Amino acid sequence: MTSSAHVIQTKKKIFHLYAQLKKSSVVKNFFIYSFGSLLLRGITIIIAPLTMSILSPADYGLIALANNFISMLAIFVGFGLRQAFEIEFFHCEKNKKATLINDILFLYIFLAVPIFMLMILNVSAINRYIFFNAASHNTILICLTSCFIYFFVELFCQVLKYDNKAWFLTKLQVIAALITISLNVIFLFGLKWGTSSILLAQLIGSSFLLCTLLLQYVQKTFAVNCSLLKRASTAYSYLKLGLPFVPGMLFAWVLASGDRWFLGNYTTLHNVGIYSLADTFGMLYQMIILHPINNAYVPYIFKKFSENKNNTKHIEQENKKNAVWAMIIGAVVVSAGYLVCKPLLYWFLPNNYHAVITYIWLILMSNVFLTGAQITANYIRYQKKTMFHVLSLLVAATVNCILNALLVTKFEIYGCIIATLIAYIIYFLITLWYNNFLVKKLSL
Repeated sequence: MTSSAHVIQTKKKIFHLYAQLKKSSVVKNFFIYSFGSLLLRGITIIIAPLTMSILSPADYGLIALANNFISMLAIFVGFGLRQAFEIEFFHCEKNKKATLINDILFLYIFLAVPIFMLMILNVSAINRYIFFNAASHNTILICLTSCFIYFFVELFCQVLKYDNKAWFLTKLQVIAALITISLNVIFLFGLKWGTSSILLAQLIGSSFLLCTLLLQYVQKTFAVNCSLLKRASTAYSYLKLGLPFVPGMLFAWVLASGDRWFLGNYTTLHNVGIYSLADTFGMLYQMIILHPINNAYVPYIFKKFSENKNNTKHIEQENKKNAVWAMIIGAVVVSAGYLVCKPLLYWFLPNNYHAVITYIWLILMSNVFLTGAQITANYIRYQKKTMFHVLSLLVAATVNCILNALLVTKFEIYGCIIATLIAYIIYFLITLWYNNFLVKKLSL
């Protein structure tokens, strides 16, 4: 085959793949989610110089620790129930999905309320061991409240995503973000509440989103067979399915955010703040590219697996090609965007934050490998291979911790970034290997 014929054939394959995705609403939903994320982050970035004129890098470090504490705690108190819901949702019949939602909600309330009550009684210990005695009691109470409602917000958002309500969900998230940003300005500049301004505004924005989604739930789902008390055996099955995800999510959190504690312990909160602001661009990548891919693509590919149970190998080949293309496009966009935006960032950011710019590209490349790993892992998740999910993240998180311990004391922020990049590469390679192994095994 000549090179020109090969190019033509490759183009045909790309257009065929695009046509399949477009037909399934994946492309439309991706752009809806991406547009919403871009709008939210765009507004946040616009007011960032104003925020940075008030808050020091150390203040940003404290906010980063608070947000990561919320994420870490949400892993434990969620008991893997949202992950169990994701798997069961695509395996259960349509008329049983409402009962599934109700059961998951009531089980979370039953398990989580006593834990949060206990933690409220131990705020001083949390401040000492998690925040290095740098946070106020009010700040920690805000964090605990945010964490408690986080589960409800994320579960209701999952339902809308799986029901292809992309535009409705995006509108709600945009409104909630505008509320959050407006309150940030009022609390920070008007009331001078410092770091608590950011966290309290986030809590109120999440509360608005929860109230709106809760109203939808009550109107459409609540009255449909609230069966948890009558079917106690289902609680055990959900916990059995979800709990193995808890260590996996914990390892994922260590992989993504644990390095902030290495920086805080071995260096200063100033470095934590600089690194966290640089990592904001990684979060921007996740919000604009990675999360929209997951939101639009996972329901699509899981549905195809479900509808083609006797031919999942063919569907997985399509999934793997999508992973490769996502990584290639992601790397190109990241590199080109960094080169274009780098001069603008020197003008945009205050002088005491210019160090952030040198770390951005490596952080973004780490997220490119994370994108490949998550898409590749779709087939593994669909097959309910939870233990592999846990072990692969354990290996990557362990590598990240070891490299952080070795590199942070000498290279400080660069040590964190290099450790995370290597860990994400390893995570991608392990996932790819097991994916190939699983496909071969199930095709025998």
